[in-house]
Amino acid sequence: MPGVRRRLFELLVGALRDPASFAGVPPEHLEAFLAMAEHHVVIGQLAAPFAAAGSGIPAAVTAARQRATVRHLQSLDALARAKSALDRAGVPWVVMKGPVLAAHWYRDPAARTYHDLDLLVDPAALAAAMDALTAAGFAERNHNWSGLRSLGLGEVTLASDDVTIDLHWHVVTFERDRRQLQFRTADLMRRRQPVQLGSVAATTFDDADTLGHVVLHTQGNGGRLLLQLRDVHTVAARVDWSVGLPRLGQFGLERGASAVLERTERVLGPVGPHGEAVAPSLGHRPWREANALADGAWNHLLPGALNPFPSALMAAAAPTALGTAGTLATRSTVAVRRRLGWPTITSPGGPLDLDADGGGAPERERYVRDVEAGVFGR
Repeated sequence: MPGVRRRLFELLVGALRDPASFAGVPPEHLEAFLAMAEHHVVIGQLAAPFAAAGSGIPAAVTAARQRATVRHLQSLDALARAKSALDRAGVPWVVMKGPVLAAHWYRDPAARTYHDLDLLVDPAALAAAMDALTAAGFAERNHNWSGLRSLGLGEVTLASDDVTIDLHWHVVTFERDRRQLQFRTADLMRRRQPVQLGSVAATTFDDADTLGHVVLHTQGNGGRLLLQLRDVHTVAARVDWSVGLPRLGQFGLERGASAVLERTERVLGPVGPHGEAVAPSLGHRPWREANALADGAWNHLLPGALNPFPSALMAAAAPTALGTAGTLATRSTVAVRRRLGWPTITSPGGPLDLDADGGGAPERERYVRDVEAGVFGR
């Protein structure tokens, strides 16, 4: 079975990398192949490969694309409501991640599923944004305000019946990580660009900022899923690298991006404008080689793993070697605690247990006041 799973993964990568050359899947392995694509959240991207193979598009692919389309339309409806509320309140905002990747970058909302609607506002406008969205029917999901303050969390959650809004005031989730990187919300907002998402006229990050954001997100999740690598590849293949490379440096992402892009290009192909690999241009060769060595060891030791990539090392990258070592130690400790069943920050009663009642209205006011004052960064 490990050997079969590995071959199916290679087939899946080939289908994504060159849909026109996809020759199909042996019937006896089709169910396992589709389950793997579902696990890697790329099943909606398989319509073109199966059509090219002439074998008919499996019902599971069609159903996944239908679900993604419905979800996208629900999100756009929620985005229209949020836009109206924030614009009336005079709060500048950008939409990022899911709907923009699906519609603008993939150019196929049925292919790229997502779950939440992510908006970014200036930290000084957080209270006004929360009030506007609440008045528009999005209820606050947070109750553990003490926990959010203890972590300096860069987002709050609101929801209507169908859609959850992650209202960010910063793209870096935790204060401890924010200190090491150089993302500034004001800079991202200043460089924002218009984007048309269905009938909704919105603004989003410029291309180089989008690249930095998807690299940050993929690195933070350890680049374990093909969807994450596909996001990086899709954006990186279209970005202007004369702007993209310096911007990654400004964010302090060179070390992390070097490993993320090395894995992305090794799996899905080079992203340079002339068909060359870009990862070496970011430097940090020892870090790239360490991550590639970890990938090789993982595949040797766990040839049948659904996730053929390890995540801990890649996710630990920080601008400095000392920061990287500290982040790796922290993430390793969390992983061990989770495996042993010990409490973590997301456990019941932990600082990210959103169902816990942590401080009530007074603590909510303290959190918002601290955010707007720049206590947790900007």
